[in-house]
Amino acid sequence: MKKLLLLSALLIFACSSDDTNDNNSNQTFLERYDGVVWNIIDASVTSGLIMFSNNTQGWIEKSDNNANDEFCNDYAFGVPFDICIDNTNVCETNVATIIENLGKRLKIQITEIDVERPFSYTVLYQVSEQGNDMNITYTTINSWFLTATRTEMAQISCP
Repeated sequence: MKKLLLLSALLIFACSSDDTNDNNSNQTFLERYDGVVWNIIDASVTSGLIMFSNNTQGWIEKSDNNANDEFCNDYAFGVPFDICIDNTNVCETNVATIIENLGKRLKIQITEIDVERPFSYTVLYQVSEQGNDMNITYTTINSWFLTATRTEMAQISCP
């Protein structure tokens, strides 16, 4: 009888932990990393922060405190936004759409929509197995890469 109770308890525990793991594995990227702030640490670009939001279905990019070029942009998927060339009045209207939103991968497409021949590129955000590092791959005519590390920072917002 004791063996039967012990076996039943083990089965119940094993089943309940499987359910928990299944719930985590079924989370989308936006669900899993909602509100997580990442520090972009690549020397080839202005350093900054990025945070994804599942609630607003978008992301925020913000310069860090040490940046000479201050910026803060709040984007939403499917909502047009302007990107302006530094020190000019030249701006392009773009829209971002989700291509893939799975676990540790988010792939989006950015399309310039205010031109006769729309131009598109993709951005892939891929988080490491440990969940502390993120590789960012921009694919246009050529591909280029950035890296980011997870911070303990509270959520960021634009004024």
